[in-house]
Amino acid sequence: MTTRFFAWIGQPADMGSPAKEKVERYSVRKVTGDGRCLFRALVKGMALNKGMVLGPREERDSADELRMAVKEVICDSEKERLQYQEALVAITVDEPLRSYCQRIGRPDFWGGEAELLVDEILTMSL
Repeated sequence: MTTRFFAWIGQPADMGSPAKEKVERYSVRKVTGDGRCLFRALVKGMALNKGMVLGPREERDSADELRMAVKEVICDSEKERLQYQEALVAITVDEPLRSYCQRIGRPDFWGGEAELLVDEILTMSL
């Protein structure tokens, strides 16, 4: 049986399907480890998917914008927060929401599972 983790392992069962003929390319890119590295990696990947390369300042600023977008939906809007129940569970298992909201505003905040869950929804339209 073929298993899919990050890419096809072995031959797919049905090569006739256009969806299965999609070419997937992966690469490893260096990301500055400054506390905002998760957000840097996400914006760098989104830019590369659009054929763009971000300069260091643009990468940093875009990473901070993405982090602040997560903060806005989780911390600043109770109505929007309800759309991110999985992220809220991941956050509140470790700390109170109020404490999290204070920390995520800092540029050295380390992103993790909760931020990936929110970013997945935020970036779907990009």
